[in-house]
Amino acid sequence: MKKRVLSAIFAIVMVCMMTACGSGASTSEASGEGTAEEAVNDGEEAEEAVATSEPDTNDAEEETAEVEENATPEPAKQELEDGYMMIYYDSEGHEIKYEIFAADDTLKESTLMEYDSDGNKVKVTWLDGEGNITGHQDTEYSNGNRIRETYYNSDDEAEEINEWYGNGNKKHEELIRREDSGRVFAFIDDYDENGTLIREAYTYDDGVTLQQETLYDENGDKIKDVYYKSDGVTVASEELANP
Repeated sequence: MKKRVLSAIFAIVMVCMMTACGSGASTSEASGEGTAEEAVNDGEEAEEAVATSEPDTNDAEEETAEVEENATPEPAKQELEDGYMMIYYDSEGHEIKYEIFAADDTLKESTLMEYDSDGNKVKVTWLDGEGNITGHQDTEYSNGNRIRETYYNSDDEAEEINEWYGNGNKKHEELIRREDSGRVFAFIDDYDENGTLIREAYTYDDGVTLQQETLYDENGDKIKDVYYKSDGVTVASEELANP
């Protein structure tokens, strides 16, 4: 009887053990399947991350082209008889500075240029080797045409004034000279639109003291020179014979 009971108990234990082992195997298989699926998902996410982090080739090429287009050209060196000159440019290719050096690399003088938004040169400044301004020139434009140019000395005093008509012909020329005593002289030439000299004047201390006016006939031939003072009083006149 005892043997039968023991056999029955042993059979029950074996069945339980087999059932437990079977459940463990199923759990392991399920766990293995989940791990494989997770690995696949992780791989796909990694590929997406790499694809997202890769730069856009077209954008990079466009950016490089834009940088090259706006790049400032390298300075140019020009050999001189007793030294050399360095020429500098802006991103538009305009010359913006000259530097003249002696053979021993000592800076002798420099020139600075400024431009407006249309690329017209509007100012030129000259400096000595120590950076002191020795003079500057201002230029005015109208519809892209140069109409007035004024040169100033180191004291910012006008010394030369030139004006032009829209067709490019000279309109007015004025040379101003200053003496140490403070006296100011100016020599003035005026022209018509064809470039013919029609008036010459000499001024002293901002007052016209003597001027000459040339008169022409309807054919453009010179017929008379008239000389008069600042008060309008004629000093002399000269009739000119037509050829």
